[in-house]
Amino acid sequence: MIAILLSGPALSDDASDQIRSKLLATPEWKYEWGLALGHPDPHGAPGKVETGKVSFVEKDGKLIGKIDEGFKCDNEVTLRVDGFDIENCLGMPLQFVSSGNEFKTRHYNYTIRPAP
Repeated sequence: MIAILLSGPALSDDASDQIRSKLLATPEWKYEWGLALGHPDPHGAPGKVETGKVSFVEKDGKLIGKIDEGFKCDNEVTLRVDGFDIENCLGMPLQFVSSGNEFKTRHYNYTIRPAP
């Protein structure tokens, strides 16, 4: 029982390290966001997807997401066992979850996938 309790944080650290490595190993990620089909949008067509770019770097011991979504910003990344948290350039907090080769948000329609 004690071994299981003691191994919990190590597993969390390993998962976070794997996510950090995955983000840093890909030089550029395609960043997509938009409203889901069927969602009423007074400012555009439902299902319209906007795109940008994001890359990840280490700076002063922190993981930084360098986002280009029409304007640019650099925001700190907080790693989790299942993904990471970051604010977009509008200051909106986003929680990305690992989904195969990409990361998706749970509550919004945002995706980060390796750029072609």
